Amino acid sequence: MKDVCVIVVGTNEKRFMKKCLDSLANSETTYSMSVVVVDNASSDGTSDMVRAGYPDVTLVRNEKRLGYIENNNRVMATTSSRYVLML
Repeated sequence: MKDVCVIVVGTNEKRFMKKCLDSLANSETTYSMSVVVVDNASSDGTSDMVRAGYPDVTLVRNEKRLGYIENNNRVMATTSSRYVLML
């Protein structure tokens, strides 16, 4: 079980997502962390970028857009982490 589950939800945010994931990967923390990206029906290649460049990140790809809270709630229902950070 990880200490923190970080959830990042985005739609067509490929450049932002890359910077965000790089920052998380380079963060210095004593907490164990899992990262879940919810690609909310992007058409800019976000999912491909996450799959190719971040093998430790869990990717959830929506075929249709869902609300921000619904996306976060779906991930929170599946995590066993002690804390959740909706980034």
